[in-house]
This record gives sequence, C-alpha cells and structure tokens, in this order.
Amino acid sequence: DFHGVARDSDLIALQVFSRVDVQSQCGQTPAPCLRAFQSDIIGALEYVFELADNGMDVASANMSLGGGGTCSATYQNAINGAVGRGTTIVVAAAC
Repeated sequence: DFHGVARDSDLIALQVFSRVDVQSQCGQTPAPCLRAFQSDIIGALEYVFELADNGMDVASANMSLGGGGTCSATYQNAINGAVGRGTTIVVAAAC
C-alpha cells in the first residue's frame, strides 16, 4: 500500500529542447548541444493553458530549464496568464 505526497496526481512532461548542430549557437558548449527556444517554451505554456481552459486542474508548471537565459516580457506575460488560470509556476530564477 503506497503512501506519499499527491499520490493521486498526474505528471505531464513537455519537450521544449532541440538539438542544435551549429557551434556558434551552442556558445561554450560543444556542438551538438541542446537549446530551449523561446517559441517552444511559450508553446508548452500555451498547451498548459489549453488543458486548464478545458477543465483540467493544473496545479503547477516547472520551468526550471537550466542555463543563464534572461526572463523576457514574453515569458512574464505567459507566466501571468498561467497564474491567472490558477496555475503556480516554478522557475529556477526570478523574473
């Protein structure tokens, strides 16, 4: 008999990383490398919005993607949209 935190919850993993073969786009990481493009991250958040808008109780979304990227107004708007739908956003760095 399993006992634990949120044992009746479900997890949904969304892939936002792409393989990049161009060294200039990989920075100091040797090519090929993995990068998360803003359009893919926003697309994943929009998918979460659709789930919430269609009645799924989306408690939180983890956006701890690593790296030292900046938090743009586009991300902030998407995060605000999720929070407005009752979803808590977890990010490794503050926006």
